[in-house]
Amino acid sequence: MLQPLATLPAAPHRLRDDADDALPAGLMARRIAAIQFNARQWLFVLGLAASFNAPATQVALSMPPDCVAASAQRVPLPSASDTLHLVLPASIPAGALLELREAGQDLTLHSDAPQRAVQTPPRYGATLLQVQHPMAIDVGRLRPGGGAGALEWHWHCDPQTGERLWRWFERASALAARFTGGVGSLRDDFPDALLAAVKDDAFDSRSRALAEHLAAQSLLLAGRAADASAAFERAALAWQAIGDGERASAARVGVAEDLNRSAQYARVLGLTRAAADAPDGSHYFGVRLENARCLALHYLHQLDAATACYAWTSARLDALNETLELASVGIDFAAVEMARGNADGARKLLLDSLALAQGAQALTVQGRAQFELAGLARDRGDIAQALHRLQQAQDRFAAAAEPRWQANVLLRLAALLNELHAPGDARAAAERALSLLDARHAPARVAAAQLLLARIELSDSDTDVGLARIELSLAAFQELGMPEEVASAQLLKARLLLQAGRVDDAHKVLAGTPIAALHNGADGNARRLIGAELALHAGQFERTTSLLRSMRTNLTLSEQLERTRLLAEADWRAGRRDQAHALLRAHAHALLALSRRTGNAVLAHTLRAAIAPLRQTAIDLLAQDLDAGNTGSAQWLPRLTPWLLDPDAAPARGSRASAPSAALDAALSALLLGDAAAEEAGKPATNTIHFVLLDRLARADDGRDTAMAERELTPAALRAIARPGQPLLALLRGRQRLLRLWINADAAPRLDRLDAHALRQQLAPLRDVLARPDSSVTLIDAHARALSELVFSGLGGQAPPQRLQVIGGRLVAAIPWPVLYWQPAAAPLAETSDTVLLNLVTEPVPHQAAPAGITVLLAAQDDGAVNGLPVLGAAAFEPALIQRDSPDRQVQTMAATSREQALLQLSASGAWLHVSAHGRSQTDRLLASGLWLDPQDGGSEAQFLGWADLYAHGVGADLVVLNVCQLAQSDGAAANAALDFAAAVSRAGARNTIAAQWPVSDTASVVWVPAFYRALTAGGDHPDPAQSLAEARRALRASRAFRHPFHWAGWVHWQRLGVGE
Repeated sequence: MLQPLATLPAAPHRLRDDADDALPAGLMARRIAAIQFNARQWLFVLGLAASFNAPATQVALSMPPDCVAASAQRVPLPSASDTLHLVLPASIPAGALLELREAGQDLTLHSDAPQRAVQTPPRYGATLLQVQHPMAIDVGRLRPGGGAGALEWHWHCDPQTGERLWRWFERASALAARFTGGVGSLRDDFPDALLAAVKDDAFDSRSRALAEHLAAQSLLLAGRAADASAAFERAALAWQAIGDGERASAARVGVAEDLNRSAQYARVLGLTRAAADAPDGSHYFGVRLENARCLALHYLHQLDAATACYAWTSARLDALNETLELASVGIDFAAVEMARGNADGARKLLLDSLALAQGAQALTVQGRAQFELAGLARDRGDIAQALHRLQQAQDRFAAAAEPRWQANVLLRLAALLNELHAPGDARAAAERALSLLDARHAPARVAAAQLLLARIELSDSDTDVGLARIELSLAAFQELGMPEEVASAQLLKARLLLQAGRVDDAHKVLAGTPIAALHNGADGNARRLIGAELALHAGQFERTTSLLRSMRTNLTLSEQLERTRLLAEADWRAGRRDQAHALLRAHAHALLALSRRTGNAVLAHTLRAAIAPLRQTAIDLLAQDLDAGNTGSAQWLPRLTPWLLDPDAAPARGSRASAPSAALDAALSALLLGDAAAEEAGKPATNTIHFVLLDRLARADDGRDTAMAERELTPAALRAIARPGQPLLALLRGRQRLLRLWINADAAPRLDRLDAHALRQQLAPLRDVLARPDSSVTLIDAHARALSELVFSGLGGQAPPQRLQVIGGRLVAAIPWPVLYWQPAAAPLAETSDTVLLNLVTEPVPHQAAPAGITVLLAAQDDGAVNGLPVLGAAAFEPALIQRDSPDRQVQTMAATSREQALLQLSASGAWLHVSAHGRSQTDRLLASGLWLDPQDGGSEAQFLGWADLYAHGVGADLVVLNVCQLAQSDGAAANAALDFAAAVSRAGARNTIAAQWPVSDTASVVWVPAFYRALTAGGDHPDPAQSLAEARRALRASRAFRHPFHWAGWVHWQRLGVGE
């Protein structure tokens, strides 16, 4: 069966992806609903037809007396359930060539005769067959539906010409067979030689026209839009010259859609309607050409004209029974209605279009619908749903080989993740998108991606990389003549320069940014914030404060945080230091209060994570205090202590939760994600944030004030954590500075300044060599000693601690503490000390007696060949190992655990859980930090349990052991995954969590698992997970097979500790 190839995109592709969903009210909605029914009817009829052998319409082909001069013959296609049965009488000489041409519909062809097919343009492809006897041909429609179409045939009788035509068709069909993906699919595998042969061997006007069309299609699929557009124009002229208006329309559609991708909308209007007459609605490409005009009208903000245009195209597609294209037009039509503010209707239409798009040819249309539904979900605050929709879109675009659409999804994801305070994940998504784009043929999209990456680097305080990114973006926007984008890039450059301390350069950039070019509220706010910071650096503290206090409304959360930072720095420099720190704490309290008012777990996490920039500002101010000689702990400890609480820890299970509120979530989404929306041209961004509504909703229901009192960590409670032999060390990262807090039971607290850059420089190579089981132990030791000298400088005169308690988030989690040396002459900490990473939380974490049983959640991926994940061979033995060394506890094994079962077990109060599964902390899937569980019900798709699920359902377990690859991974550079799953287990409620920082051998379980549970059992009624992990680590070090630090240095223990415990 010959399949038509996905040549031109199934629907107009857009350079911009700001069309966030809409419903054309009335006629279009009713038509969509009706067509949905018709589509299901046709699918049912076709299914029955296939079962009972479709009825055939028989056509006897005859050869005219003058075969050479005869014109093509044509027969209309029968209904969708019928087959054309072509019969060739024996009088037709064997060896003659029969050319069958599609005329308006993609067809399937069944015949045993030798044949060559070129299914380009779509719906107007051709198949060349060699006549042999006996010979019969069955022809049917590829897609359901009864759209108008015909079959043409043409005889080739001259042997010499026929031989040449057969050779040419052989090359052309080989070229067309490469057209299996979407735009960009041939970028790295362009068929240069084959295309040259097809063009060189074309021998008449028709083969030359088709060769031009094949060349244009090759360039399009290679992502070379500019070259493709010119080639399609040449093809259109060639088709028109031989009187083939329908194929000429197909070529003009290629030109128009390429122009739309390049944002040349005015040229599209001139191309699609050369005269004032009505468009040609008699065939598919005539309607599709008009649809390109509709899209251009929308982007030129001619919404009434675009609405009328889409109404006409949808009516014609309905009449032509073009179900899939109607679904595609419904998505474009939705964008116009969204621009009118009809979001509810948009969602209805997009869901209808999604249901209407069925079959393998529908993957791109389905992906586009999911992509726009993700934008709607984001706008109403349903972030988990938005991420789910984006993943659905990505899966479909990948299956359809649509790299440019995959890039669109990744860029939207990157903007969203950056606002969710996950710059590491955002960076990975944006860089992956950039790898799918070509700067020559999608320059504006590449420039936008570089701009987004520069914004991410600003969030992550990597100014050098950010400045390099912004220069690339600026140069591209300037060359493209895009003044608004140039202005936005200049403002971002000024912010990066300020962060790098290059104040004069920032002033020059701001002075060179014309106010007239600023096209939205976000750019205006950025300019005012930059101006205020310049005034601050000029010593104009009161002017800075005045400018900032005038910016009270219409700010996104990131803008509010920047405003608070600058106000605090102005107060500090003016000598109002208590006021500066109080301002930062007040903003942190407000965010915590809001996080408790939303029933949306992801929004609550985002609000809590947003406290990190406030904390960084406080640390920078404290570092400046130390610079000024204010070193007494009585001055700095009360200001520092409240920031040591983990703001992102979820409330304890059982505490009162707020009821879900759709209105509050939508208002919070506008507040939190305004910058992500602004990344997409045409979005309302900050101008529609409902701050009054937000305040009212946050205080609704039970009258509790958003500024509810938070339990603070006091200096006395902090010092009580450091018991004899168990000191407390915190590494505290600001925007530009790094502080080390040291509290020992028998000495006054001390606060020291460390070199953040030097620490990162020493940490990176150490982690790199540790993550490889064949790396040099000598090299590991050298890197470990260098890092130890930085981390423990000034502390080594004391004996190694029995237990080292550390605080500091991702930076602390990234440090492989067991390989460090307390003193140069001592053994590594793996031999001398337990290490615990503390998550300090406001609510007390109740001490519970050790449970009578242990639950093992086992997802060994026994059918790895099906789902693509390797089998964990040793996992099956772990329950027996645990039982052997926990004789007084019952071990319950739950194999092939479902996602729901896993969440239920994790939420059980006081439980002990041991999880053996695959983990993932990377961005090949969205919300990618989590567990892979076995497929269910005989399926092949492994289930995924992500960190957002933990926040939504909560964790009540007392101990969670994650024998899972790479779940604790953290590179210390602010964020490498949206939220490391192991840290999320602790923050979501687990008292103790054990996990590894890099992929470890599952066969090592036979050593460390028994040692760990044997030590727990030895603890009796007071088991100590930290000491047990230390014993397991020492068992690995003592073994012959697993003594390399790769196997034992990456294991981490988190403990959730309540204030006052």
